[in-house]
Amino acid sequence: MYAPKNVRGKSKEGDISQMVWGCFVGNKLGPIVAIDGSVNGDTYTTLLRDHFLPYLDALANDDITGVTFQQDNARSHVCKKPTLSSRLQRQNMDLQ
Repeated sequence: MYAPKNVRGKSKEGDISQMVWGCFVGNKLGPIVAIDGSVNGDTYTTLLRDHFLPYLDALANDDITGVTFQQDNARSHVCKKPTLSSRLQRQNMDLQ
């Protein structure tokens, strides 16, 4: 369930929409992030750095390992950001 105070609608031709990003591992829910505007490689990398990597650290503290990082092939998801990819590999993640 969501809290209405956390939803910021965006009007587009009379429709309301809100882009969000979220993650989970099993029953461990990660952050849900409201995204303003469009997503490019820099936006996506910042989102992962600021929200996903701290979540990975919390999982590691709970001894949860063997996580698979899965995403589609959207342009922003496949951009070349070596610092992020090397950090994910150091976490022993299966990148898909």
